[in-house]
Order: sequence, then structure tokens, then C-alpha cells
Amino acid sequence: TKKTPLNLSKFLNEYKFAMHDKRIIMCLESDASGKINSMWGDEKAYMNEAANSFLLTLFSGKNSIGLYSGFELGQNRAKWIELNNNFAKNEEKRYYESKKITKEAYFEAKKYQSKENMEVIMSWNNTDFCGFSDYNMWKFSPALNYYTNNVKTEQNDPNSCLNFYIFLTNFIKDKTYLDSLDKSSTSIKKINDILFIKRKYNKQTLKFIYNLTNKPRKLFPQYGNYKLITSSYVSKIYASLPKYLEPFESIIIINDN
Repeated sequence: TKKTPLNLSKFLNEYKFAMHDKRIIMCLESDASGKINSMWGDEKAYMNEAANSFLLTLFSGKNSIGLYSGFELGQNRAKWIELNNNFAKNEEKRYYESKKITKEAYFEAKKYQSKENMEVIMSWNNTDFCGFSDYNMWKFSPALNYYTNNVKTEQNDPNSCLNFYIFLTNFIKDKTYLDSLDKSSTSIKKINDILFIKRKYNKQTLKFIYNLTNKPRKLFPQYGNYKLITSSYVSKIYASLPKYLEPFESIIIINDN
């Protein structure tokens, strides 16, 4: 009933299975898991940085990409979930109460785990109906952060999740990197809770380096001639490649030698 940190080893095992095949559509959210940005990201200080890092993981493999209900906007869980006056949920609640789990603990867990989180409406703007005119849209909840993370607001913000998604879409189509993304050998490892994915083809090497935790992590880099392509901290200015990754800071670097 408590939120637990992302299990990076389990995540990596699932990720390695899916990332090597274009026939596999990789999604990071589902009715079973809820919204990853709320479950294992951050709803406050590092909201967009966490969303960008999870978004970036979809682009470092050969897999196809699937997006659910505003994932490219960094949408969080549903603003409201109907937990009362629902027969199935009442039965479920009574079952857990019989296992000594309180009603309060049940409600708190369902805020994050309920499939309603995957039914949040797409936030086109920050009006009451998120850009929809039909009053029946009240049957569906907006995302918790719809007021800031919506298409109208984000398309005009160069540092937004939406524009980071657009950058990544253009990045994987860029002829400069195309062979390294399509024809490369791939290696994956985890060191100090940081994930490293290396894509190498001929003389070009791309590295995707992820901190998917809410704590700074020390790097032990041997960068050589690597240069930065992008970061989940979109507005951050890098004088050099970092020795630490801040919470949910993830980067792509390249070596053309």
C-alpha cells in the first residue's frame, strides 16, 4: 500500500527484452501499473525531469514506441478517482480490510494504481474540460497536473516535455545518428543505480545514461572525446560532461572517433 522506489533491476530485465526488436511496441504505462510519472517519477520538484527521463528510455532501443494518454506531455495520475459507490471497488476494499489493510491505506494505494489513471483525458489546454466542449467529459478525470502540462502551454515552452518529445522524434530520424540507432551493436549495464546503454556502429558510439531515481548519483566517467547531445534537464547549461547526475537527470552523449 506504500509507494516503493522503482526496482531498476526488474525494469532493466523487462527493458532488455523489449528494446531489441521493432516488432515490439514498448509502453511504460498500462491499466496494471498506472502512470509511471506518478508511481516512480516525481509529482513535485522534478516532475518534468522525471517525465523526460522515462520518455527518453523509449528512444534508446530499436523497439517501436507506444504512448498512452498524454505521456508525451508528462501527464501524471488522475486528479480524481471514484472509489465510493462502485460495487467492484467496494468488494475489493472489503477484501483488503479483511487482510488488516485499512480503508485509508486502500484509498491511498488506489490513487496511484487504479486503471482510471490510464483514462485521463488528453490535456489540450488548462480549461475545465481540457479543451473539450462536451459536458460529458466530466465522466473522465483530467490529469493531476493538467493545468501546467497541456498542449497549449507546452508547445510555446522550449523546455517542455512536449518539445523534448519532438526533439527525440527528430533525433531518431536524423541521418547523423541513423546507422548507430538502426545497425548498431548494443550493450546495457547498471552501475551505482545508473543505467548505461551503448549503441556502437563503425566509428560512432552513442551512450544513453539514466538516473531514474530521486537522488543524485555519482558517475565514474571515462568520457574521452564524448560530447553532449541532450539532457532531461532541458534548460541546464553544461560547461562539461557531468561527474554527478542529479535526480532524474539523463543524458545522451556521442563519440565520433
